[in-house]
This record gives sequence, structure tokens and C-alpha cells, in this order.
Amino acid sequence: ANSASDPASEADAQPVSAELKGSIRKDLNAAADLMMDGKYSEAADLYRSILNKNSKETNALAGLGMALGRQFKLDAADEQFELLLTIDPNNPVAHCGKAMVLLNRLQSSNNTVIKSRTAILKEAGKECNLALDADPRVVEAHYLLGRVYKEEGRNDRACQAFMGAIKLDPHYSNAYAQLGLVQVLLNKQSEASENFKKAISINSGNSTAHFGMAQIAFKQNRLEAAVAELNISLYQNPNSAPVHQLLGKVYEAQGNTVAAIKEFKEAIRI
Repeated sequence: ANSASDPASEADAQPVSAELKGSIRKDLNAAADLMMDGKYSEAADLYRSILNKNSKETNALAGLGMALGRQFKLDAADEQFELLLTIDPNNPVAHCGKAMVLLNRLQSSNNTVIKSRTAILKEAGKECNLALDADPRVVEAHYLLGRVYKEEGRNDRACQAFMGAIKLDPHYSNAYAQLGLVQVLLNKQSEASENFKKAISINSGNSTAHFGMAQIAFKQNRLEAAVAELNISLYQNPNSAPVHQLLGKVYEAQGNTVAAIKEFKEAIRI
């Protein structure tokens, strides 16, 4: 998530030398690069090393929370965002992070989570709006709000939110991919295909975009093309239940029952 705050936080309780500030800034940039490359575990380690130098470095707290959340270490991620909010109650990145944690919790098969789905989505939307109230330029808040609307079935609003994220950051691959998924639901296949292609042109490893391309190919009965896209998606994200489920449907349509059952079982396992 984009943040306008300085890497050396003014909220720090202890004096920080210019040399240490420079070192922290360098490490923050390196950690951000690791996040961009999807190396979340390595990024988390670097953020922890920054916090060992300055326990109230707000950007490191935010970064560590995001890195943990991307690894689905949701309780640990939420703890970092809560710590950040005690230092800066209006921090937009912290509110985005809490929304991300809530949305990721929805992927659980826990009955309590399933029964609380509506409340969780409402709370996630509230966190997104708190982030936008603090800073309407935070790209991640628009993106996450789009995901909330998508989960709620408010597809037109979801499209608006994803387009808002893209307007702020035309190179936001995930926003193009999610916009495409909503357009598939709205039966706007041509527009969806263009957005998936745009997402892939920005990040060839965008598993969601390849999944979206497979959805379109399957709808058009281009089964071999669908298999190819799904295999690319699985290479990037092998533990995606929806991808395995769709691959099972494609194999079933091809008459390959054995392969279909294998994929359905894998989706259930995940």
C-alpha cells in the first residue's frame, strides 16, 4: 500500500541518528523490493531487523504486517497493524492491512468464519473507508474495497473501486485482474479479456489473470487453452482451490474423468 509518511517515523520515542535513519531507509527500500517480487518471508525478516533497530518504525510495522498477511499468518499480521494503530490511529496502511486480514479470513473453511461472513465483509469495508478517509490516494484501499464489493455481489461498485485503483496506479496488475474477474461475472468477456491481458503484460506471473483467461476459454469451449492457462496459474499459486476446481471441470468436459477427480480432490483438500 502506498504511504506518504517518511521512512524515519516522527512517532519514534527514541532519538535516531542520521546514520541509522539512512540505514533504515535503505533496508525499507530493499524490503519493498522483496515484497514486489513476492518474497514475503524474506521481506518479513528484513522488516523485523529494522524493528530491532527502532521498534516504533511505522513503515516497518506496516510492511511486516503486510508480509505476514500475504503469507496468511493472519493473527500475527493483525497484531502488527494493531501496534501501528496505537502509534498512529489514522494510519491508512494499517487500516488497509486490517481489511486485507479480514478478507483473507474469508477463505477459511471454519464454520464460525462462514457464519460471520456478512459481518466480516462489513468490517473490512469499514477499514477500507477509514483508510480512504485518512488518505484517498492509498491505492490498496480502493483495491480492497473492490474485493469487498465483489464478495458482496455488488459488481458494479466493485468495478468502480478497481478502476479507481487503476486510475491512481496504471501499473497495478492485481487491480486489472480483479476487474476482469468481475467483468466475467457481468458477462463482459471482451472487456475482461483485455484487462487480463493488461495484468499479464505488467506481471506475467499474475496467477489470478491466468485463471481469468482460463475462465473465458472454458466458456468459449477452448478447452486446451483453458488447461494451458490453468497450469500457468498453478505454477504461480499451486494451492489455489478455485484453480484446481476449474481444472477439474475442464478435464471433465474433455472426458478425462480420472484427471478431473484428482483435481476436485485437491480442491477439497485445500
